[in-house]
Amino acid sequence: MSGPHATRCFGTDGIRDRAGSGFLSPEAVRAWGGAAGVYLQHRGVRSPRVVSVRDTRASGSDIETQFAAGLASGAEFLRAGVLPGPAASVLVREGFDLGVVVSASHNPASDNGIKFFLPDGAKMPERDEILLEGFWHARRSPGGAPARDLPWPEAATRYRERLRAASPRGAPALLRVVLDCAHGACWEVGPAFLRERGVEVTTIGDAPDGRNINAGCGAAAPEALSRAVRERGADLGLALDGDGDRLVCADRFGAIRDGDDLLVIAASCLGSAGRLGPRAVAGTIMTNVGVEWALARGGVALRRAPVGDRNVSDAMRAERLSVGGESSGHMIFRSWGPTGDGLVTAAHLLSFLATSGRDLAAWGGAWRRVPSVQKSVRCGAKPDLAILERFAPALDRERNALGARGRIVARYSGTEPLLRILVEGEDAAEVARIAGSLAASAAEDLR
Repeated sequence: MSGPHATRCFGTDGIRDRAGSGFLSPEAVRAWGGAAGVYLQHRGVRSPRVVSVRDTRASGSDIETQFAAGLASGAEFLRAGVLPGPAASVLVREGFDLGVVVSASHNPASDNGIKFFLPDGAKMPERDEILLEGFWHARRSPGGAPARDLPWPEAATRYRERLRAASPRGAPALLRVVLDCAHGACWEVGPAFLRERGVEVTTIGDAPDGRNINAGCGAAAPEALSRAVRERGADLGLALDGDGDRLVCADRFGAIRDGDDLLVIAASCLGSAGRLGPRAVAGTIMTNVGVEWALARGGVALRRAPVGDRNVSDAMRAERLSVGGESSGHMIFRSWGPTGDGLVTAAHLLSFLATSGRDLAAWGGAWRRVPSVQKSVRCGAKPDLAILERFAPALDRERNALGARGRIVARYSGTEPLLRILVEGEDAAEVARIAGSLAASAAEDLR
């Protein structure tokens, strides 16, 4: 994690750090509240209304308290409590000037984070993050009366009502589902939402204690879901992450299906129903090239955006695309809004399975995953890859050798001190060799 004196504080999905230190020390969080107050004043907002949701991490409530203390400016700071992060996108549209999510998504309980939503429900754009960072680094304060820090007990009901109204309702008859809630924000609302759709739900990862969020469970560790599906003879497994914005699945045999699978299914089913709109969907630079090839056979183009669901949303907005997603399980349906929601994705999947008459295992033949290897190399600073003495020429050499038979993506993580290397190609042995060689070269340069 970066310290508070780094130039950039925001990653691909908000601010993250160890809870209680760095960007999330008590003093730093108060300063984030102050920066948010100044930012709202900069936008011409006086006496702002701010809504906050959090996941189940023990540190979340204290972060909200410190943030509200810094916000000042006569603001009204309403706490919605433990709700999925995507609830902020829904709630902020009810007359609020800013939505705040206190969560580190799929990270361990020792981490936490803050991300922001604008009044239209979209995540804060990068240009606004840069402005907010400037106010934070300068320790700008909005002044004015202390913020009124209040609970909002009706918030959960408002979110559930929106889920019911805007999500598809179809589901295969007599479906038995295992739902992994990751000991996170969906542990209550998730099972109830699925049962309303007439499916039989068994839950795991449903006993949060403030310290066990994402611990060996959830979308980031789907092996637990796979085991549970096989042991219980379920038809389908659904795994959410800590804040509930991503979904990873398991078919009845326990085979894991990620966001790439979901994107292929969504494109096929929406296309068959005449609801795809433009013959294109949005993915990212990390979307498996097998998805691109499979979509092309059906006359659907893949638009690749940089990593991050905000970037996927931007790509969708630019071409008015109906659906987009990331391999990690972030899916965005334009009919829902500008951001993703794991429960909305689950509802769409159930509807797709019902209308297609195919279970998730049968959908496994809809495309072929091209052999892929990902390597992560730990780094301190993040120098331009083009100036790395060993890695840069090795990357050029391997890309030229691989040609049209595959692809190589190298990028720094937006949330962790890591260089991520992705290699894809038809020959699994060649892919593994290239990935290992590039990782070794990068490690030499970045040590």
